Amino acid sequence: MKKLILLAALVTSQASAALLTIQMNTAALAAFATPLTLDFQFIDGELIGNNNNMVTISDFNLGGGILAGTPTLFGGAAGDLTTTVTFNDTVPVSGFQQAFIPGASLWFKLTLTDNPEPTFPDSFSFAILDNTGTPIPTASFFDVFVQIDIPALVPGNSQSFGDPTIGLPGPVITAIPEPSTWLLALPLAALLRRRRV
Repeated sequence: MKKLILLAALVTSQASAALLTIQMNTAALAAFATPLTLDFQFIDGELIGNNNNMVTISDFNLGGGILAGTPTLFGGAAGDLTTTVTFNDTVPVSGFQQAFIPGASLWFKLTLTDNPEPTFPDSFSFAILDNTGTPIPTASFFDVFVQIDIPALVPGNSQSFGDPTIGLPGPVITAIPEPSTWLLALPLAALLRRRRV
């Protein structure tokens, strides 16, 4: 009985996570010489690599485009876009870059743990570099298309930016509803009730 109660407590006390999709119309990128480069970065807000947050990119789709060459990873980044890429803030800055030929769109899922930092937030960003390695300009000060500060679901912490000079809209960021953790505990509650009878 005590083991089941402990298990129920563990299920309901899991660290929360934000689930997002990023969707972008990339047709305007056809005006650029290729290959371009996808540039993902994850920065530990405290700049100490305290390993309290993780970001995962999955279900990456280039909408008719193709990946080119091999990715460049540094810091706490691991994986590739054909499966999943993970970033752990075990170091101050982690990154992933991959050359690509754009298609009509770009789409991927993001899973971010939501552990806030005491002073400055951990931050995930996504930029696209031209064939000289220069970021394609956006309305963002840092020329990124996506900037997400953790916790991601706090209003204003997930932002997208476009490039109005070439008609490149900012990506659409959509939160994916997550089942409440109490729903995960329902089977345990039923089991506890059945054991009492």
